[in-house]
Amino acid sequence: MAQSCPQTPVNDAPLRLTRADPFMQIDYTSTAEGLREDRTMEVRGLTRDSTTLYAHPLVPARLTSDQTKITMRYDAPLQGIETLDRDKKWESGYTVSSDGEELFKGRFTLSYKRSANVVIGECRYNVWVVEARMYRPELYSNFEQLYAPKLGIVLGSVAKNAEDTPVSGVFFDHIERGL
Repeated sequence: MAQSCPQTPVNDAPLRLTRADPFMQIDYTSTAEGLREDRTMEVRGLTRDSTTLYAHPLVPARLTSDQTKITMRYDAPLQGIETLDRDKKWESGYTVSSDGEELFKGRFTLSYKRSANVVIGECRYNVWVVEARMYRPELYSNFEQLYAPKLGIVLGSVAKNAEDTPVSGVFFDHIERGL
């Protein structure tokens, strides 16, 4: 039976986030390698599956899907991310590879903006609003991540353009413990 409004980290037991429209389901589990995200989502009427392994819930390390197998390696130690609310910023160079071949290098920054509350169904969680910026040759990504340190997962995300204007977001309708 699923536990309502989970309050302990994902390493205690798996967590599932779901959204009805458009459909998305994310299952988070703790593994020896780190946090694992198994995602199923509907894109233009087609179901897509992917798996992401995180070095830290805010730092993707490996993405695998039908079309992609990407690995990201970071230069800086990850320990500073846990004190982001106090230290305000974490930075690292990173290298992206596919099948052992280096594709490009870039810079990754996490900046703590503020604390906020996120509501998923009947559940309320305190989150850190963290700006995640990836700088890479000729491209730039900017996401506002809603990180729940108590659960050890990201509960929502907003993609922003170069002018810092939101262009899309991922939010959920339901959260439950166990799969």
